[in-house]
Amino acid sequence: MKSKILRCITAMTLSTVLAISVRSSAQEQQQDDHGYGHEPKLIEFDAPRAAKVSSTVCAPFCGTYALDINLEGTTAGYYVDEEGVYHGFVRSSLGEITSFDPTGSVFTFVCEETCLNLEGTITGYYSDASGVIHGFVGEPGGDITTLDAPGASGFTGGASINPEGTITGYFLDSSSVAHGFVRTRGGDFKTFDVPADTGAVQTAAFSINLLGAVTGELSTRAM
Repeated sequence: MKSKILRCITAMTLSTVLAISVRSSAQEQQQDDHGYGHEPKLIEFDAPRAAKVSSTVCAPFCGTYALDINLEGTTAGYYVDEEGVYHGFVRSSLGEITSFDPTGSVFTFVCEETCLNLEGTITGYYSDASGVIHGFVGEPGGDITTLDAPGASGFTGGASINPEGTITGYFLDSSSVAHGFVRTRGGDFKTFDVPADTGAVQTAAFSINLLGAVTGELSTRAM
């Protein structure tokens, strides 16, 4: 689990994003609302303020990183600017890119793979100036809500969001022990741990489906 947790807070080293659109036969019979052709098409893009040339400030993480795409063709991820600062972004299916940061953020990270739902709601985490890491949920209209799980001490990370807007992830307590959480769209938190009789001492949730079933990892060792 430790490697997965570290991977979630470590940026990749690509500097250019390529988005691939592949349309099925059924989709080809419908009007193309997203501007894609009927053949697979590569779309290269950079967030407007992303560092496009590697520098000693942001290397080796300069650039734009697309990590999520929903059924509407909306893409989300993060980029690193020329000052080495991380910001979130959303790219619409029409190519419009919007940058965002939660209030007080000095490092914004959109989590990967299942962190953008059909409605365009996003989750991830950010760091404030004091180094405390908070989760967040970003609404399509631009509203961003900070997430701090009950009992969290220094770290809460959103790791996945389902079509209902329910978020799962994990947090660290004052002893740096990881616990899982689920947060409903209405803001209600439920924390959980893999039963101790399994030998688990750490629990981290990484994905949630439409029905609210959660999967993740456990560790039998402290971090």
